[in-house]
Amino acid sequence: MRKAMVVRAGSALGSELMKRLEAQGTEVTAVFKPGKRTAQELFDAAEGADVIFYGTHLRYDDEPEKARRLTETVMEAARRSGAKVVRIDGIYQPPEEADPWADTSGSPPSVLRIQSPELYGASVKNTIIYYMLKKLAHGKKVTTLGSLDAPREYLYLPDAAGRIVELASWESAYGQTWNIRSGSEVSLRQLLQAAGEAIGVKPILEPIGGWKLRLLHRYDTRISGLLDRYELSTQTQHKDQMALMGTVPVTPYAIGAAETIRSMMARKE
Repeated sequence: MRKAMVVRAGSALGSELMKRLEAQGTEVTAVFKPGKRTAQELFDAAEGADVIFYGTHLRYDDEPEKARRLTETVMEAARRSGAKVVRIDGIYQPPEEADPWADTSGSPPSVLRIQSPELYGASVKNTIIYYMLKKLAHGKKVTTLGSLDAPREYLYLPDAAGRIVELASWESAYGQTWNIRSGSEVSLRQLLQAAGEAIGVKPILEPIGGWKLRLLHRYDTRISGLLDRYELSTQTQHKDQMALMGTVPVTPYAIGAAETIRSMMARKE
């Protein structure tokens, strides 16, 4: 890969992808705040790029309509420039009513679609696990959503970026949907306990359940949908998706959680 364009380069994942790509000698064009760029500006930035990277629904505040428009613009920029596309989807992605890629006229670009577990790390914000770690860092009671003891996969941000760049280098990976995996599972309780041990704090956990959870599902459709997708994230990948464990071992949860919460406290988030 000689040249790449990273869209949403100011995001946690975008910034980490840039570091990985530049470290391997790839020339990188960074696009910040693509929603404020005209379509022509994005097309011009993609000129000469071999691969365009962008992520959607990695945070719970990603708006579906903005993500749809971004996908349409990226796909058209790739078609015009001849670049391949790497799209990373997070667990907060709502069910798609239509495939925005189908709207691209002409020859469609070669696309590698990656499904990611919930990410965590020093610069990852606006995720459920970030919200809980932030409460813990402040010494406050942690209100938890979903089961405390259900096994889940999370992926430490630098490990996720490494797996994405690794996949993007495989020509055979394009045209498929892949799951990047951590290789192990952990419960929310275990992850929060590991973070608490790192700063000498015993987490006080308050699960939302019973009538409170039923009220959320009944009267807040956005939260209801988010919780449904969060619970579905514990399920295995679809049979038509490939899983990548990666060639380099991932950061153990205890180490990743410790580094994340210490960084949050150092920045006084």
